[in-house]
Amino acid sequence: MAGIERDNVAFHLAENTERVWGENASFSIGVLGLEALYDEYRHLSIQVGPLELKAWGRREFHLIVASGVCFQFYERAPGTITSV
Repeated sequence: MAGIERDNVAFHLAENTERVWGENASFSIGVLGLEALYDEYRHLSIQVGPLELKAWGRREFHLIVASGVCFQFYERAPGTITSV
């Protein structure tokens, strides 16, 4: 088991024997302070994508852990509408 924690949010991960579950899992997580989070994670020894502004108005980056799970962290650009 492993986990990450920042401010008041924590994610705990547990190893499983069904690799296909991990290879097909993706989580999109909205945050404040995206650049600071990117600076913390970009030097990890896992796959971390670039911090980018997407055409749909979100700044985001992703990381893929050894099991294949993808975590996409994003922050909306100022002035964009948040959908519910």
